[in-house]
Amino acid sequence: MPLLEVNNTPLEKVQTHKVLGVTFCDNLKWNNITQEIINKASKRLYLIRVLKRVGVPPPHLVTIYTALVRSVLEYACPVWYNNLQQYLNQKIEKV
Repeated sequence: MPLLEVNNTPLEKVQTHKVLGVTFCDNLKWNNITQEIINKASKRLYLIRVLKRVGVPPPHLVTIYTALVRSVLEYACPVWYNNLQQYLNQKIEKV
């Protein structure tokens, strides 16, 4: 495969590249971004569990969930959601 060049400078081929928080893979699969989303959202869900144990009222927990967890789960979803395989979609939905 010929190398791509910009201004006579060859471009480096990489397996993944992050643009605005979304990781694109050279095989156009969404496994990496799905795992990143799950890991980040799970950490934030743990924070909500801790806050619940210390007595934060449920309405505040819902607000925190919307701000911290749901925002992660939905970030840039128009970019990757339509091409997401069913098993990856189910992993995200479990969170």
